[in-house]
Amino acid sequence: MPKNPSDPELKAEFSARIKELLTRFAAKDLAIALRVERQMIYNYRDGKNSPSSEVIRRALEAWPGFSLSYRGKVLTLQDFPKETNDGS
Repeated sequence: MPKNPSDPELKAEFSARIKELLTRFAAKDLAIALRVERQMIYNYRDGKNSPSSEVIRRALEAWPGFSLSYRGKVLTLQDFPKETNDGS
C-alpha cells in the first residue's frame, strides 16, 4: 500500500485507469460504484485528485479486471483491507 496517497505515480496510474473505464462506462456509473461525486471522477481522470485507499479498494471490488501498478507491484484487494468501525 502506498504510504502517501497523493504520490504522483499513484495519481497518474489511477488517472490512466479511470480514463480506460470512461471508455466503457459513464462517469455517473463510476461515481456510483466508487461512492464519490461525478466531478471527482473527472478530477481523478485529469490527475487533480488522488484516490483514497477506500476508493481504490472499491474500484478493485467493482471491476474484476481493474488493476493498479505501483512501483513495480500490482496492487490487489489484500493491499487495501476494509476499514472497521471499532478502531482496529
